[in-house]
Amino acid sequence: MKTKIRFSIILLFAVLSLNLIYAQDFWQQLPGPEGGTVRSYAIDGTGKIYIGTYGSGVYYSTDNGSSWVQTIDGIVEGRINTLAVTSGNYVFAATDRVLYRSTNNGISWLAIAFEGVAVYSLVIDTANRIFVSAQNTVQVSTDNGLTWTISGNGLPGSNTLYSLTVASNSNMYVRTSGSVFRSTDSGANWTAINSGLPLGYTSALNALPNNTLFCGVSSVGAFRSTDNGDNWTQANSGITDNRITGFGGNTAYVYTATATGIFRSTNNGDNWVQMNSGFTNPHVGVNIIFYSSNNLFAGTGGVGILKSTNDGQNWVRTNTGLNSCAVKSVAFTSSGNIVAGLTGGVFVSSDNGTSWIQADAGITNTLINVVSVHPNGTFFAGTFPLSGTPLSGVFRSTNNGQNWTVAMSGFTYNYNNVLDFVFNSTGDIFAGTNDNVYKSTNNGDNWFRANTGLTNNQVYALAIDQNNRLYAGTYGGGMFTSTNNGVSWRDINNGLTTNLIMDLAVNSSGHIFAGTYGAGVFRSTDNGDNWTRVLGSGLLQTWSVSVNSAGHVFAGVLGGQFTDLGCWRSTNNGDNWEQLNSGLFNHFVQSLGISTSGFVFAGTFAGLYRSVQSTIGIIPSSKVPESFMLYQNYPNPFNPATRIKFDVPPSKGARGMIVKLTIYDVLGKETAVLVNQQLQPGSYEVEWNASNYPSGVYFYRIKTGDYSNTKKMVLIK
Repeated sequence: MKTKIRFSIILLFAVLSLNLIYAQDFWQQLPGPEGGTVRSYAIDGTGKIYIGTYGSGVYYSTDNGSSWVQTIDGIVEGRINTLAVTSGNYVFAATDRVLYRSTNNGISWLAIAFEGVAVYSLVIDTANRIFVSAQNTVQVSTDNGLTWTISGNGLPGSNTLYSLTVASNSNMYVRTSGSVFRSTDSGANWTAINSGLPLGYTSALNALPNNTLFCGVSSVGAFRSTDNGDNWTQANSGITDNRITGFGGNTAYVYTATATGIFRSTNNGDNWVQMNSGFTNPHVGVNIIFYSSNNLFAGTGGVGILKSTNDGQNWVRTNTGLNSCAVKSVAFTSSGNIVAGLTGGVFVSSDNGTSWIQADAGITNTLINVVSVHPNGTFFAGTFPLSGTPLSGVFRSTNNGQNWTVAMSGFTYNYNNVLDFVFNSTGDIFAGTNDNVYKSTNNGDNWFRANTGLTNNQVYALAIDQNNRLYAGTYGGGMFTSTNNGVSWRDINNGLTTNLIMDLAVNSSGHIFAGTYGAGVFRSTDNGDNWTRVLGSGLLQTWSVSVNSAGHVFAGVLGGQFTDLGCWRSTNNGDNWEQLNSGLFNHFVQSLGISTSGFVFAGTFAGLYRSVQSTIGIIPSSKVPESFMLYQNYPNPFNPATRIKFDVPPSKGARGMIVKLTIYDVLGKETAVLVNQQLQPGSYEVEWNASNYPSGVYFYRIKTGDYSNTKKMVLIK
């Protein structure tokens, strides 16, 4: 009886363990890189600061911005448009889909109103009434958001309303895309107040503590009213960027936020001076600017929160805990370091994403499109062009990102949008740009166009197979291939239903997967001569595709139906797919990368995520062996899992060696492929879990180049 009881307890424990394993999320959000896009703020009566991000929900700080804590319990839609706090410390957060409320200081949230309706601004008046601009209406609540009444007599019913604001004299203001309105009776009635405002898009509106109004008009600049909006005059002297996104200030200073930083006025807008000292990028866009406890804060469009303790004269990043960066690209070094390129710079992690350091000194434009690591260890970064400023192109680092230099010699276009890099077996570099394919044979010292036969110059994606066959995916011209290292190209579009290619991946069998804008994923098994759609239909926007060593295909979907967003995986070469979104708060996946150890990294519009477990179970070590070696599995016999270790020595080529580790049953039938990828020199260990296989004798065989070896193992259940 004791034996039976003990067996039952073990069995129960095993079942519980399995349930725990399978209940685990696929993804976990990493603590960095730090930064992100911050679009709104609110401050409660205790000085607690709330900020709304584009994609990662709400964060708060209780130490005046020194550190931030994410608070998303109950929040499903993480793109926060606006925030507000009542005097009773009810916190409201609005998105394009719903209005949330927290009654416990932001610890948890509940969707309470405006389901399916975009709310663009929230304000609280002195009577603690809550006003929102919800699409084309202004609505008011007097019961902390439980019920709402339209309050918009005199407002145009067909125009979207933005920038709702309350002045200290209780006047309310709101703007449309081309007009400003005022209410002097708590929102009951509204009147247009446009005298002196030019025709154009009104991009910002705010009432400062002294009741002065400021309005931004796109391509024209800042306008000011000192008579409650009855008359407007241009107040633009010193502002060099008319792309105005916001205003802020106190009784002493007025600030204008623009697409290229901050301008300050000490005379109520008569004159302005740019205040960007400490900005890591001279073209950081600023969305909001506000004071808290005499410190000035700026919420940016990519680098998170900047803080000034001297009224804007100097700025420092204050992003501890703010892990909301838009990650555009992920790459890996031979030693296992992770390199992330994002809207805000380059960051490096040496501990699988647990901690990060910024590594972009010398990059004069930190709007990164792509980062890649050459087999010789050189880092390459491709950047996004900035309007009117020739700062885009290729940057290179030969010391693991500590310092970067421009590597653009030979590029003939000043505003290069550099989107992808690939390296062939001899170390040549190919760059995909908005000005064709460029090639370098000397580690980026010099470049030349390699575009003969390319009929579309918008090269968004590049890939290369084991035979050095090149593939180029263009935005508008479809697919091209080159079999002579880029000397000439030919189009390969048979079967493609779109010519908008976003990303490419090639597996060890030479099969190509193409992610497209609006048509899902296509596959070719014959070097691109023919294509078949294997994932998606309609408007599915697949911005990233990647393949692990087991041949599993991952696709990041950024657009289409909301339920289609996120990451998809196929374990049978694209024939069937499953959605992998558990643990993924932000579903807008724009980049994918897979480490040597099989961890998948997903870069989203707001944060970097990593798979909780390796997708292949391969674990590399830093040891560099002198010869090939296949070790006996351990344990042996085993049930149900065993580990297999093997060594890969240095090879003559620069790209490592293709290693295949295969399991066979006693009849010689292939049972599983554990490894099938290019590996750098090192010692590796991989686990085989045989839970779904019967007891018996199995063989495992390693094959790479001229070396092969086979060993026997026994599964006993």
